[in-house]
Amino acid sequence: MDDVLMKKEGNVAIITLDRPEVLNAFRSKTLEELTYSIRAAGKDPDIYAIILNSSIDRSFTAGGDIKEESLLTKETAYEFSKRGQDCAMSIYNSPVPVIAAIDGYALGGGMELILASDITVAAKTAKIGIPTVNLGGIPCWTATQLLPRLVGPSCASDILLTGRIMSAEECYSLHLVEYITEKENLMSKAMEVAGIIADKSPNAIRLMRQSVKQGLELPLCDALELERQLFTQCYDSPDRAEATSAFLQKRPHKPYRNRS
Repeated sequence: MDDVLMKKEGNVAIITLDRPEVLNAFRSKTLEELTYSIRAAGKDPDIYAIILNSSIDRSFTAGGDIKEESLLTKETAYEFSKRGQDCAMSIYNSPVPVIAAIDGYALGGGMELILASDITVAAKTAKIGIPTVNLGGIPCWTATQLLPRLVGPSCASDILLTGRIMSAEECYSLHLVEYITEKENLMSKAMEVAGIIADKSPNAIRLMRQSVKQGLELPLCDALELERQLFTQCYDSPDRAEATSAFLQKRPHKPYRNRS
């Protein structure tokens, strides 16, 4: 791959945007490689968490490649949007949690990847926003749908209609960022969070995320039924039996292996 790097550290996959000459701007090839990498990590039974980061401090990603976008036609614009949505939703629907580690600019599609991630760790120097309106367009990689679900329609409208760039602190206050750290501690903090998650039952993590994400799309009574069904499924798992035994016996749990 040319635009995306991937490596393993224990049970954590680190997927790195690596197109520094254009501040990691997304061309179609970048989207395809990132989608492939996320899905490949999700299929690996030894991966319990994914960290998404950048090879450069200055920018997580500047967003879509404006040169490529300027050549879009009415016929190709739809496919461009679908390609970006597929990438974001590969993160949103990943079978393992995705942690975004953000420093520098995370603009346009970069913020949309944050919205799709489970947890975001940001350096104090991060600059996050969706300035697409400044170019006479609208975001097309999930922002108009995921952002209102996270912060409500009024706050989402303020962010999208003004196109303003937000600090890490403001994003933290809006619950778009979960952790803020010094830039030199960004990856160590992301690895710390990933390690905590990787130590949990992968089966429980998967079912928890399924309950939260699918439940958001359901009426409350149906969402509660989903919760009951997933709890029952989790209750009968080897992971839960081991965790309960370890707790009662006051010992560390044995390594979890079940991801089904």
